[in-house]
Amino acid sequence: MRTFLCIELSAEAKRALHRATADLRDSLGSLKWVSPESLHVTLKYLGELGEEKVEGVARSFEQAFSSAGLASFVLYCGNLGAFPRFERARVLIVHLLGELAPMALLASMAEESAAAYGVTREKHLFTPHITLARARSPHPLSPDDRFPGRRIEWLANSVTMMKSDLSPSGSIYTPLKRWKLGD
Repeated sequence: MRTFLCIELSAEAKRALHRATADLRDSLGSLKWVSPESLHVTLKYLGELGEEKVEGVARSFEQAFSSAGLASFVLYCGNLGAFPRFERARVLIVHLLGELAPMALLASMAEESAAAYGVTREKHLFTPHITLARARSPHPLSPDDRFPGRRIEWLANSVTMMKSDLSPSGSIYTPLKRWKLGD
């Protein structure tokens, strides 16, 4: 099954981010936009794994998570970004700001838990972001320093292991396991 570990946005943050991208969706209609209900922060993409490995990664992450004793933390949207870069964008993102240290720790724990079960390590440093849209081929974009226009903020209070099923209308996400952060 295709899985990943993520931090979900609050329902209000998803709605606010969707509203904030309305002009972009109109002007960049050639991009494939992530549906508002699917917006999330990926900590570690696990890819296609058998059920036994998924359960192993979940157990390993749970052990690290339990011993870390992390509290909930605040995240908010920053400026737009693109991978690999604006001139040849394949992915349009919004960078994240706020309490990034606990999120980086969670990403590191996810990376280590996945590596213990044979998942390839990331080649790039963790970049806290939300994917907004994807392009089929490289697409030149211009940065917009005014985005999102107002602060879109939420309390990160859990980590979710998500199953992703591909469909013609986009990915369908199903939570498999959720770990609550302390208050």
